[in-house]
Amino acid sequence: MKKIFLDCGTHMGEGLNKFAEAYNMDKNWEIYSFEPNTYLWKDHVEQNIHDNIHYINKAIFTNSNIITFNIAYPNTDASSIYKKHIGDNYYGSIDVECLDLSAFVLENFSKDDFIVAKLDIEGAEYAVLRKMITDSSLEYINELFVEFHSHKDEHAILENGESKDSTFKLIEEIKALGIKFTHWI
Repeated sequence: MKKIFLDCGTHMGEGLNKFAEAYNMDKNWEIYSFEPNTYLWKDHVEQNIHDNIHYINKAIFTNSNIITFNIAYPNTDASSIYKKHIGDNYYGSIDVECLDLSAFVLENFSKDDFIVAKLDIEGAEYAVLRKMITDSSLEYINELFVEFHSHKDEHAILENGESKDSTFKLIEEIKALGIKFTHWI
């Protein structure tokens, strides 16, 4: 049994540091840090917080295509594949390679592994989690921490068509699989 941590949307490693401390992540853990924002990713890699991290400069999504990634001004809201998500903080866009999280989990791990995953992927979490439910790759995850981006406005319909109601339904589907779920903020 391997111990795995998937940090999807690493930003500058703030969450990674919290999880490393909370789970006492030592050299026995395999840590995967995914961050599509090239500028943040370079800074994070240079920090080299832990020796056993696989740094991957890709956006977590439902396929392995190239996608337009919208960058927010530094020190403002997070960047996203959804331009509307970053609003007035839009700085510019870059094309980034995606990583199909379902395929990555199915190809690299087993259900015997202990996998903790944190998803803070700025609106893409809905499509990613639905695909993982459909292809059963989510069943590989033991503990799941997700920042859902419908929490900012109770009545909002996000650019990806999601709402607070659809978020609650998705959380119930995750919990029904027996996965320990925590809302990450």
